[in-house]
Amino acid sequence: MPIHEYKCDHCGCQFETLVRTDAEAQCPGCGGRALRRQMSAFAVGGGSGVESSGDEVCGRCGNAPGSCAVN
Repeated sequence: MPIHEYKCDHCGCQFETLVRTDAEAQCPGCGGRALRRQMSAFAVGGGSGVESSGDEVCGRCGNAPGSCAVN
């Protein structure tokens, strides 16, 4: 079961959840199912074997490390 990150179109709640292949995710805030899958921090920050250029961004909000807009 993979972990996916979502943002609810109805209430704006951002969350991550384990999702089975035969199941549909549901917002824990409002129960809505109109969700947009988000790029996970793991997918953005996963090692590729390429050296860093020093221009990294946060995997959750896209801002520079230490200036996260999500928190």
